[in-house]
Amino acid sequence: PNIEIFRTVLGVESDTPGFRSVRVAPHPGKLTRLRGTVPHPRGMIEVQGEKVAGKWGFNVSLPEGVGGVFIWEGKTVGLKPGVNRYPVD
Repeated sequence: PNIEIFRTVLGVESDTPGFRSVRVAPHPGKLTRLRGTVPHPRGMIEVQGEKVAGKWGFNVSLPEGVGGVFIWEGKTVGLKPGVNRYPVD
């Protein structure tokens, strides 16, 4: 059951076979802050989000060799290994 928290609230899912890339589409609902770590064969995926002044900001950290996409409010941006920020700095 705990994996459902990662999939629904943090929105972390495999985007390709073998978890070679990830899809992160958070669904915070009424939360104003979220943070979690998801195990991956190459390391850990960390998602942090906070709503400040009515706007969400997110940091998504991916292990070396893992890319993917971040989806929020109908927009899709690419993710690369390391720390990714949304909105993009």
